[in-house]
Amino acid sequence: MATIGHATHRAFINVLAITVAAAILVVAVSISTFAPGQPVSVPEVVPVTPEPTATATAIPSATPAPTAVPTPTPTPTAAPTPSPTPENRPGQAGTCLVLEQQYCNTGVRVLRNAYVGFRLPPGAMLFAPFDGWKSVSTATFLKSGGKYTRVKVFVSPDGDLEKSPLDVTFTPAVNIPTAKAVKKGQVVGRVSSTTVSEAGDYNLVVGAAVTSITAPEIKSFIEPFYESLLRR
Repeated sequence: MATIGHATHRAFINVLAITVAAAILVVAVSISTFAPGQPVSVPEVVPVTPEPTATATAIPSATPAPTAVPTPTPTPTAAPTPSPTPENRPGQAGTCLVLEQQYCNTGVRVLRNAYVGFRLPPGAMLFAPFDGWKSVSTATFLKSGGKYTRVKVFVSPDGDLEKSPLDVTFTPAVNIPTAKAVKKGQVVGRVSSTTVSEAGDYNLVVGAAVTSITAPEIKSFIEPFYESLLRR
């Protein structure tokens, strides 16, 4: 009995020793795993690629947007040249009746305001202001002044100057046609190169006269006639 008990006791001691040794080994392994200065194993982190964020895409319209059509530049056109009226055609009487239009309203009052003086190119045409008759004479403005060739156009029932209620004179004048009867707008002479010193060296002096200061022709013809001759 003593032998068996002793053997059992020794077996228990051996088992206990093995158990303690195993526990010590486990503790040592645990301590060595987390010992200071030793690297700690970190689980590998696998990067996760994020899903791309969806962005809104413009959906093209089924009907294309209208495009701006450039406005064509208008082609400049030359302004039409106005046709000359009977009053401003070269070689014809203007609104002043006795000169071309370019010379109307260029005169000044001379010789006590009884006449209208002009400085015109020699050879400029002189026109009859109305239907009537024509006479040629030598005229003077002052007794001590010069003598000048004068053309007179007058109204008369039969060409008799004594019966004329109205006349228009051009002094001096050259190239005078010989016909006595004249029509309105017909050339009755041309401007001379000779100047009238008494009038201020003008080479044309135009006058108009009536037989009576109360004659209706003064307002109906002479006043507007002078206005068309005088410079404005």
